[in-house]
Amino acid sequence: MNSLKSGFAFFCLLVLVAGCSRGDKGAPRSTPTTGLTTIWVDETFAPIVNQEIEVFEGIYKYASVIPWHVSEVQALNALLRDSTQLALSTRKLTPAEHEFLRSHQRVAREIHVATDALAIIVHPSNPCVRVTTGQLKDIFTGKLVFWNQLDPSFPRDSIKVLFDHPESSTVRYMVQEIAGTTQLAPSLAGLGGNAQVLDYIKDVPNSMGILGVSWVSNTRDTSMLSFRDSIKVLEVSRATEALYSNSFFPYQYYMATRDYPLLRDVYLILSEPWNGLATGFASFMASDRGQRIILKSGIFPATQPIRAVRVREEL
Repeated sequence: MNSLKSGFAFFCLLVLVAGCSRGDKGAPRSTPTTGLTTIWVDETFAPIVNQEIEVFEGIYKYASVIPWHVSEVQALNALLRDSTQLALSTRKLTPAEHEFLRSHQRVAREIHVATDALAIIVHPSNPCVRVTTGQLKDIFTGKLVFWNQLDPSFPRDSIKVLFDHPESSTVRYMVQEIAGTTQLAPSLAGLGGNAQVLDYIKDVPNSMGILGVSWVSNTRDTSMLSFRDSIKVLEVSRATEALYSNSFFPYQYYMATRDYPLLRDVYLILSEPWNGLATGFASFMASDRGQRIILKSGIFPATQPIRAVRVREEL
């Protein structure tokens, strides 16, 4: 009889705990370190977020964070339609998007977690070593179509420009910040992902790829001053003339000083109405440990200081 009473008391305790962990609609709520949540991620940052999740779940054994690696448009749309309460993007929500959320009794917080650089990559055999933002604009709008238009000594091969996805943050940045128009050259093509762009560039000498720098950084180099051997990363200058003065590689130091021209900030956008697992994971990415993971990926963390290393090269 005593064992029966003890079992019944334990059952009642479970019911009480379960009831306290549920919201008004009866759905079970997570805590900052337990439960299940999803994060919809701009695919550019898939390697970084995967590392963050691996460490986070290693610390908190009862937490499960499921990433969906999609285009930036898909990630933000998922947040707006309440398919997720946490998204990673390279832009903040617009006033209209904030108003849409408010009209549905929801609010969103934007947490700056990093600054990313877009790397311009070519085949290792390509003689080009640097470009200007003016030349990139002309390539994107179709004014420059052959490599020898950049330099008469280059081959007269067409410039084939590759990017990850038509709805990606990479395309949006290049259209808004560099090209200044949606009328892009027909030589531009989306391949469906960053890994596909890397593979294409390794095999096609006349190609040019545009990727987030974490995809090309040599993470085994603790100084973060080298890139993958399978591709060549170009220096980029803000100059519009062919003198290439003040051209820079997408190193973390030049992200910190903002000398590298192709930069964009990275945000976690959180709409969770309580302090649940989505909030806990966002806090982890913004914490010292989460920022150190970002630091090792090759992009510039929002709060973690870096060691300043200046590189001088003889031209």
